[in-house]
Amino acid sequence: MLFPIALVYWSSRGGVPDLRMKAAALVLAAGAVLFIGFRIWGFTQPRSVCNDCPVYSPLQMMAHQLKANGFNEGTIIAPHYELAGNFRIAFRTSRIIAAYVGPQAFGPVRSAPSKYILMWLGTEAPPEMRPYVQRALGLPGVKRGVIEVPRTERLNTRLSYVMVTLPTEIWPNPITGETQ
Repeated sequence: MLFPIALVYWSSRGGVPDLRMKAAALVLAAGAVLFIGFRIWGFTQPRSVCNDCPVYSPLQMMAHQLKANGFNEGTIIAPHYELAGNFRIAFRTSRIIAAYVGPQAFGPVRSAPSKYILMWLGTEAPPEMRPYVQRALGLPGVKRGVIEVPRTERLNTRLSYVMVTLPTEIWPNPITGETQ
């Protein structure tokens, strides 16, 4: 970062001999070419290093399996907004809640949804999801599951979920604690 500034400073003072100036400019140009080359190479590589990145998860395949398991719309509760928001693409009418923020940040409940799905990447629920999962597991009509879909040739993405079907007249909500 300081090298280009020093290069301009030296050239304006006339204190750098011509040969050193050419060498410095050559090093700067080579660094720029290498930087751009590595950035292009990085964007073309498969995302096999991040096993918990919701951005690189095969969401459409997971959404297809969730639909096959009975979730078509309702409330999606995920540990963070990225995962819940990405599933909003497949479930357009669903309400999303990020567990780390809580339901109060996502506006009032429009109606009492009867289906809830609590989801997270991996097998063990993250700390911010545990209160929701504990409340949900104590209710009737709970379905637990794990979806595993391939992300790359060597890596799979695992999505764990708890699906709850509630009668619409239950207030306060036994999962989120919201009142009507």
